[in-house]
This record gives sequence, C-alpha cells and structure tokens, in this order.
Amino acid sequence: MRKTFILIAFLFIVLLGFIGSSDQEDDIGKGAFDTIGIIKEIDTEGRRILIKSQEDGLIWITLSAFDNISRYQEGKEVVIWISGGIAESYPAQAKARNIEFTTPNQ
Repeated sequence: MRKTFILIAFLFIVLLGFIGSSDQEDDIGKGAFDTIGIIKEIDTEGRRILIKSQEDGLIWITLSAFDNISRYQEGKEVVIWISGGIAESYPAQAKARNIEFTTPNQ
C-alpha cells in the first residue's frame, strides 16, 4: 500500500513538471518585448534604426532582411523584440526579431 502511494505521488510530481514546462514554452513563443523607444535616426544604408529607450538609452536596431525600412519615421514610438543579446557599445547594438508601432501609422 505504501509503495503504491509513493509511486502515485511520484507520477503526480512528474506530470506537474511536464505541465509547467509546456506553459513556459508557450510564454517563450509569445515573448515579452525587450524594449520600447522613440526612433531618433534612420540609417537606410545600414538597414538600422536608432531608438532612445528610457530603460536602455540609445540602441541601434538592425532590421531583419524581410523588414521594409521605409515604413519607419523619426519620432514614432516602437516596441522591439530583440534576437540574441544587446552589444554593450555606445550606442548599444542589437538585431530585431520583430518591431511593432505603439500606434498605427496614418
């Protein structure tokens, strides 16, 4: 009887572990944004935008190959998901995984 109880308790704990890990994968898939800021400069040749974030300061964000640089305008606020890390130069540098405007373009 005691062995059965221990086995059931062990299986229950393992099952909870699998449920918790699938929730974490969903969160990673959705992804919380990495930074939000105002576009200060646009470098069309380098395919990057300079944003000023209150938390991170100035960051050059390199756009993905599929992103159209002409859709960006200085002064617009953007939300950025970063691919990889942020290089600690000045200004900092990072590659964009996704960029969205906080308000729709008009």
